Amino acid sequence: MMRKDDVLRRTGTDWVVEGVTIACVVAILVSFGFYGHIDADEAFPMHYNAAGEVDGWGTRSALWIFGGVALAVCLLLTIGERFYKKFNYPVRVTEKNREWLWRLAVRMFRVVKMVIMLFFTYIQYAGIWVALGHGGGIGRHMSTVFMAVLFVVVLGFVGKMYAIRKGEGD
Repeated sequence: MMRKDDVLRRTGTDWVVEGVTIACVVAILVSFGFYGHIDADEAFPMHYNAAGEVDGWGTRSALWIFGGVALAVCLLLTIGERFYKKFNYPVRVTEKNREWLWRLAVRMFRVVKMVIMLFFTYIQYAGIWVALGHGGGIGRHMSTVFMAVLFVVVLGFVGKMYAIRKGEGD
């Protein structure tokens, strides 16, 4: 019988992924230090259009709101990975393949969390850069790149799950 700790135990790859995620969390926490450098009368970017240009403005308190949302998402995804037995798997979970599927699902959760946190960190600093008067947005294709990377990551893990089903985890 496999213990829950065995599935959640981090490998070297998991530590690298989690290290990048933690670096993003630290970067977002550091970004709060820019609050005092943004003039209270200046607008802070709140929304970007499809071209990556700012099309919605708010006050500098948006720095705290967006950073808080990013940290909450990270925390929820970290807690969520502990419920791997409740995930909806694309293949049938059997006695033979369940350990492989569970490990893949947990790793997928961690990689998706890392990608999301990288994107949040990028947006946070792009917003600061715009608020300080140095730039105009997040870049024309950044949203598309983010969605494509997220799609490829999830599709890659789902493909591995189908491969495990075919080989039954052997």
